[in-house]
Amino acid sequence: MVKAYLRYQFDKSFGVVAGVRCGSEVLEKGEELRRRYGNRVNLAVSPAVETVLVWNLRSGSEVARFVNDGAREAGEVTSLSAYGDGTRVAAGYADGSIRTWSIVESKLEGIFNGHVTAVTSLAWANGGSNPEGETLFASGSADGEVVLWDPAAEKGRFRIHGAHSNEITALRVIAGHIITASKDGLLKIYEISTQSCVQTVVGHPGEVWSMDVGNDLLVTGSIDQDIRVWKLVDATDRNGIKLTPLGSFEREGSSRCICLRFNKAGTMLLGHGTEKSIQLFHVRNETDAKKHRRRRRARREAKSASNDQEDQPAGDLELEAVDFFHHARSVKTDYKVRSASFLENQQNLRIMVHMHHNLLEVLEIGLGHGGTLKSVMLVDKPGDRGDIRSLTMTSDDSALLSLSSAKTLKVWNPVTGVCLRTIETVGYGLCCKLIAAEKFVVAGFKAGQVQIFDFSSGVEVCLAETAHNGSVWGIDVPSSDDGFVTCGSDKKVKFWSLAEDSNGKFSLVPKRILELNEDVLCMRITNDSKYVLVSLLDSTVRAFYLDSLKPFLTFYGHKLPVLSLDVSSDGTMLATGSADKSVKLWGLDFGDCRKSLRAHDGSVMTVVFQPDTHMLFSGSRDGTLKYWDADKFELITEMTGQRSEVWTCTTSADGEIVVSGSHDRSVRVWKRSDEMMFIEDEKNKRLDAVLEGTLQEDERQRRSSGAIVPEVVPTDTSLAGRRTLDAIAGGDKLLEALELGELEKLRREEEPSEPPSVELVGLSAEDYVLRVLKNVRRADLEATLQLLPLKQATMVLTYCVSWLKTEAASCVDIELVYRAVMYIVHTHQDQIVSGGNRSLVSSVSGLLRARVNRHRDNIGFNLEAMRFVLEENRTLDSDLFGLSTSSKRPRIK
Repeated sequence: MVKAYLRYQFDKSFGVVAGVRCGSEVLEKGEELRRRYGNRVNLAVSPAVETVLVWNLRSGSEVARFVNDGAREAGEVTSLSAYGDGTRVAAGYADGSIRTWSIVESKLEGIFNGHVTAVTSLAWANGGSNPEGETLFASGSADGEVVLWDPAAEKGRFRIHGAHSNEITALRVIAGHIITASKDGLLKIYEISTQSCVQTVVGHPGEVWSMDVGNDLLVTGSIDQDIRVWKLVDATDRNGIKLTPLGSFEREGSSRCICLRFNKAGTMLLGHGTEKSIQLFHVRNETDAKKHRRRRRARREAKSASNDQEDQPAGDLELEAVDFFHHARSVKTDYKVRSASFLENQQNLRIMVHMHHNLLEVLEIGLGHGGTLKSVMLVDKPGDRGDIRSLTMTSDDSALLSLSSAKTLKVWNPVTGVCLRTIETVGYGLCCKLIAAEKFVVAGFKAGQVQIFDFSSGVEVCLAETAHNGSVWGIDVPSSDDGFVTCGSDKKVKFWSLAEDSNGKFSLVPKRILELNEDVLCMRITNDSKYVLVSLLDSTVRAFYLDSLKPFLTFYGHKLPVLSLDVSSDGTMLATGSADKSVKLWGLDFGDCRKSLRAHDGSVMTVVFQPDTHMLFSGSRDGTLKYWDADKFELITEMTGQRSEVWTCTTSADGEIVVSGSHDRSVRVWKRSDEMMFIEDEKNKRLDAVLEGTLQEDERQRRSSGAIVPEVVPTDTSLAGRRTLDAIAGGDKLLEALELGELEKLRREEEPSEPPSVELVGLSAEDYVLRVLKNVRRADLEATLQLLPLKQATMVLTYCVSWLKTEAASCVDIELVYRAVMYIVHTHQDQIVSGGNRSLVSSVSGLLRARVNRHRDNIGFNLEAMRFVLEENRTLDSDLFGLSTSSKRPRIK
């Protein structure tokens, strides 16, 4: 009989305010956001590993959380871009996918797959930024490709192959053009209508790291301290735009300029590099710039005259960058800056700063002489500024404690993810435990201190400055008394008791010391308090009797030191995780190694048994957390989500909750569900993930090799989209549906009186194929149709004729049929025409044109009716009874 296991479902993640993979943005407040939050509230979006967070910058609270709930992991958020009115946000991910989210409705709007490498930049074309006035957005990736997307149609318009030879760092969509900047040191302008490059700008000393546009001025930041400026002018020869250089001006600092941002009015510019400062600049309009130019020329002429120098040619009034930009102020920050944005609709100048230490800060800046700098809001409580090095949970699962490397100990509510308390500690934390019936919290630190806090109040109880002469690597609590045990790199295991004097002050009293020949890296006491097990730097694990400290067993076998160990609840099995990337399972009776598991691709940092079972969790530096059956020595499943080293893991007392902490500063919570899972099914899922990665790698190699794409489009562009596992599955289902449909047609010809086939769920062949085609995700439609051979593609055209001829054609998805027909005809045009199917194409063309025209007329009629209703409502008075005081006509509702 096959054994079934209960699945641990991902529940939530918390601890990250703003990640460092990409910058954060302030949302512009459109009419909808003003109505909901008011004029005085600003919202911001920030990346939090794989999650997108929306923050209220007035209260510092979380407004919305957008989590990727897809079947496969998309990786970290690598780029963000908010729509012009702040109602939507687009997020690019490390796997090349893009997701758009509605901030107002807090839901996913669309998923777009077109890149094979991480999406590094996104930009919306807000309203009339393109000739047709449509809402589009563009994306750039690490392999230098650019894709223009249509979110309404849930598909890509086109892809520009090799737009740059290196990563796209910034792009903007302006007046029907896409302006791109890249690490190859080039700026390029692509015209959307012709899908071609109309201008290439050189002159940067290296990579172009940032770019922005405001009031017809384009600024770029490179590897030096200069900010280069171009003027956007109309190109009358080609009815487009072009860039005219205006020179450059200097900013403070010598690092690369990673962010440039205009305010909404274009009157201010901020810029910063990788240092702890931000520079603000006033931006003059063209009239003021000309006045400044005249003053500069007058001063130069006066200086020449005072020095009895010959008059130099005055020249014309051609403007330069220094005429437009004037340094206003430099702002110093406490940490390195990742990004910065202006806050709009504020009486005073305010900026939001996203810093590398997992926080957002709103600064109010006074300009001019004597201007002040004030921190208005600091959003850091919901996050930790350092790695999560240790986790422990109360016995009733009501609180979770996390100790970090940033001198903080936080208490969380594991159900809601809310930070209940933040306790400042003395140093870099490594381990923590609850002691004395969970009245106190003891923490060990890298410098050898041991610090104890009152759990209910967070007040320090006592501090031992020299508890160890090196790092305190482990703490454990025996069940027999109220003391605790610590181990450290000073080759000692120390037994402590907490003593209270007559004044109510507590102190640490050492009871016993176990001295060893090597550094002690971790330690665990069995549940029955019979043995204490320690891991030594010589790659061995030694067991001692807890009462007498006499040796019991020595465990040999690891090639590198054991970094974590745990004992099962029944005290019969020991699990050890080592720097040699393996997990070994031992018997505690005789010290025999029962199995050595090649567990991870990195050092195993934590192993934890599920309470009262032989199920095991292991976390590693490779960023994975795995769930094992230690009796069968098999991997059950891999619990994905952490994006960097998993330092620690813990479970609740009943094993219902699993929590992990990572280098990415996130705390992730999984809860055991009632869903059954089987080892074979999990193996198939891992194989699917490998196949997905193989498809993506093949696509990347195909594009990099310059292979010809079988699509009828210009040579340097192609249709957007890529082949995914979902597209392959959709193609298989469509091929199967076409085959079943043909068999059903033959059966109906031979036996017309027979009922519909059960295989087609009681539908006709035409309805069944249409149903399967509708189930294909719109973003994957072209990639699915690309898998069809010529014969099956022709069959789809035949079905399209049947769908369009039927009396119920009004129920057919015209857009779906149109996209399918256009893609098949474009892809197989030569073969279809030469194969004698010209009449089929003509028939489809006539029917489709008539149906599209009718569909368009219906939409136009409905739009005009809605406009009429809106206009009527505007003209009527809004009195209580809905009657106009002038015409007495009833209000149209």
